[in-house]
Formats: sequence, structure tokens, C-alpha cells
Amino acid sequence: MPLIDTYIEAGDDALKCGIIPDYNDGNVIGASVAQFNIAGGERITSPDAFLKKVPKNLTMWTEVEVHRILFKGKTAIGVEFTKDGKKGIPEM
Repeated sequence: MPLIDTYIEAGDDALKCGIIPDYNDGNVIGASVAQFNIAGGERITSPDAFLKKVPKNLTMWTEVEVHRILFKGKTAIGVEFTKDGKKGIPEM
């Protein structure tokens, strides 16, 4: 996106703040492109954007590092993860 790249570079040139290629890596100081879920001109949550119906077996955790998505055929059935320094696979 050339126009956005120019805008980010101009912000860095003017403020000398640096450019953040991926603000999900923990570095939040600098110029970056924000990521939002937008529908009908309004910001919405990720579940509203991506889940038409929330499955009963869905568990959402925070502060978890996901290493690999587990599949049964073409269906995702879980993840390998680390939480609080411990590796695990959720019970299915």
C-alpha cells in the first residue's frame, strides 16, 4: 500500500519515532498501521467479525503463545501452546 507506506515514513521522518513493522511483537513505540475489525463503518470485536455462532467447545485464553494449530483432516481441533512457561495441549 504505497500511500500508507509514505504516510508511515513521513511520521517517522517528522517525529523520529521509528517504524513498527508488526506492533503485535510487543514494541509499541513508533509509527505503524493499526489493525481493526470494521463492519458497517463501526469497530467490532473479533468474535463478532469472525464467528457467526460461537461453538460451545470454544475456550478463549489470553497471554498464551500458540506454537501450532492441530487439525483433524481440514478441521482445526486445538492448538499446542505455552502458558505461564508450561507447554500444553487443551483437553478435547
